[in-house]
Amino acid sequence: MTPLLNVVSSHHGVLLQDAGRRGAQAAGFCQAGALDLPSAWLAHGLVHGVWPAHDFVPTQFYQLPPVIEITHGNCRFEALTAITVAHVGALGPLRVNQQPVTCGVTLSLKAGDVLEIGFYRQGLRGYLAINADISAPRLYQSCSRVDREHVGLALTAGQQLCGTPKQAAKTRSLPYVVQHALLPPPVLQLDYLPQAASFEAAPEQAALEQQLYRVSPQSNRMGVRCTGPSIWQHPRYSMRSEALSNGTIQLPPDGQPLVLLNDHQTIGGYPRLGTLASYSIYALAQQRPGQFIRFNPVSLPELQIKRDQCWYWLWQQLAKITGTTD
Repeated sequence: MTPLLNVVSSHHGVLLQDAGRRGAQAAGFCQAGALDLPSAWLAHGLVHGVWPAHDFVPTQFYQLPPVIEITHGNCRFEALTAITVAHVGALGPLRVNQQPVTCGVTLSLKAGDVLEIGFYRQGLRGYLAINADISAPRLYQSCSRVDREHVGLALTAGQQLCGTPKQAAKTRSLPYVVQHALLPPPVLQLDYLPQAASFEAAPEQAALEQQLYRVSPQSNRMGVRCTGPSIWQHPRYSMRSEALSNGTIQLPPDGQPLVLLNDHQTIGGYPRLGTLASYSIYALAQQRPGQFIRFNPVSLPELQIKRDQCWYWLWQQLAKITGTTD
């Protein structure tokens, strides 16, 4: 294996991620994986330039190769060999050897070059892809890092990423309008769960739809805490603990909605109102602490149509930047 990249400075939000551990919750492991899959895929497409699937198949997007997920920015990497990288997602200052460079384009680095990612100014999470087959320990076919479970490779300062470099990538760029489409307005679409009807949650549902919430600074990869008017003053229901899924909206005793993300616990007993659509989970992952969000209920058939439209849009963008379509 060839040393590819040395982590010069890092923090707990710099993580190696792929599409996550599918089917691992029964064994007690969370799904993990990139929180904003479309941004991660576009970074991967820029540097790898291979998009062999000419037929649109949404499930192909759940097989993401490893990328580096960076929350808030503020990290540095040193190239240990000639590599091509690309950064997509949150927008902020990027520098190579202290010279400004652009997000959403391929960057050719030679051994000794230092890539510095400053604090993001728009969005919360960026994705750094490398044109190499990255070598990392795997569990349930995934190398995704979860700090609390101590699985996956920790990208602390001094850690080296190794792998097999690929041929130098062509110069590719992501249109500015596409980069901004990855940071959509924070209107989150959800489908109410049948469970909500079982405990007559109509008042809570109405309150959820009518109010604006802020993203709490206490949010993390386990979930987004929403601050705003309490949906209830005193809990009215007790539930048995059940398996949880990404995007589940829980109601803790304080009545402040909690939206579960990829690193959520495997089971929980708080009442659950609904589940966000996958594309709304990706949008929520880019909302910064203090930003307002709103919940918008949509029927399940509508969510499924919109989900497929979002995947088809991503498929088109990947085909364009990799040159597999006009």
